[in-house]
Amino acid sequence: MGQRDYPDIRVVRTRARLREALTELLQEASFESVNVTDIAKIAGINRVTFYNHYDSKDELIAEILDLQLDEYVSLMEKFDPKAPTEGVIASHESFIRINYEHFGQFSKVYKLLLSDDFPAYTQRFVSIMQKSIRNVLSHMKGNPDLDEEDYAFFSEWIVGGTMQTIRNWIRSGFDPSAEVIARRTIQTTRMMLLR
Repeated sequence: MGQRDYPDIRVVRTRARLREALTELLQEASFESVNVTDIAKIAGINRVTFYNHYDSKDELIAEILDLQLDEYVSLMEKFDPKAPTEGVIASHESFIRINYEHFGQFSKVYKLLLSDDFPAYTQRFVSIMQKSIRNVLSHMKGNPDLDEEDYAFFSEWIVGGTMQTIRNWIRSGFDPSAEVIARRTIQTTRMMLLR
């Protein structure tokens, strides 16, 4: 019998528990203050088992953040701003809702991702978001009132406001709900786009 083409479920479970443990610990503690013993204890394993899966806590946090960014990219790639059933405004609203629902669902990881502890990942997220927002706003490129520089500036401005809104939402403990934040963002966007 050949080697299995699927991962051992015990490995998958252990790695998931380790990711969850570190994510939980980092909700209250800094990355620097957390050690492998803390992570293993919360995950219900020993240090040896930790090192069977990861070389360091740095490798573990990298996996957590990489997986989250990969999931966000996948979500954004599925979004089609030119879907035939949606108009421009409906497309923007759908994009906003999808984003805030996603951020709310994975709030603990986004809290880490947008902290000052992982600037390279934060920048990567900003770049992904810029690309996604530019895709959604692509219909504006044909607007005679906006040249390429204006379009780029508008996209950056939207990303900056969105990032600050997400950071404030994180600081407030994700209060109000994703639904309320999405509604407020949609109202603001409507005011800007319908002028």
